Amino acid sequence: MLLTDFEENTFYLYDQLQIIQPLFRVSKRNDTLVSIEEVTKKLLRYFKVELESYNIKVKIETIKDIKIKTSIGLILQMLINLMDNAIYWLHEKGNPKENQIVIRIDGNNNELLFADNGVGIKLDLAELVFMEFYTTKPKERGRGLGLYIVKEILDRMDGTIELVQNEKTKTLKGANFRILFPNDKIK
Repeated sequence: MLLTDFEENTFYLYDQLQIIQPLFRVSKRNDTLVSIEEVTKKLLRYFKVELESYNIKVKIETIKDIKIKTSIGLILQMLINLMDNAIYWLHEKGNPKENQIVIRIDGNNNELLFADNGVGIKLDLAELVFMEFYTTKPKERGRGLGLYIVKEILDRMDGTIELVQNEKTKTLKGANFRILFPNDKIK
């Protein structure tokens, strides 16, 4: 029994390391053709335990995949930060029976939408959330770097991120982030 548990835990750990391997410094320097849909699937495997334990349903809607020439580590880091925030707020302030995240990949418009049905972000904080060290989380839970890092990664790629504020165009009632990838890096 102990050996079986050890073996299962070893395979689980190996699997997790394979998922996050692109985050290692050496991997972040290698530009390849990255499928946003494939990285999103890796992201869900990485957060599988948390999503299940907090009863958060995730829906990936792929209109058309986005394939972009960049580092897989940068895309993974960006998505990890968005997912980490969504999970935190859904767990802390969401409704456990209805917690939901939608990730929409629209290669026709080079757009990625990341939305949750949590408490959302107040309109007067829309620009502040992307600033370094700004957070509304308790100090022991947040450093205010997640969305800042996402914005910095996108700036480096000539992409953009914005908070969707119009209630009529939101996919879910909580925080909705719209990412636009640059045309010249899309293949």
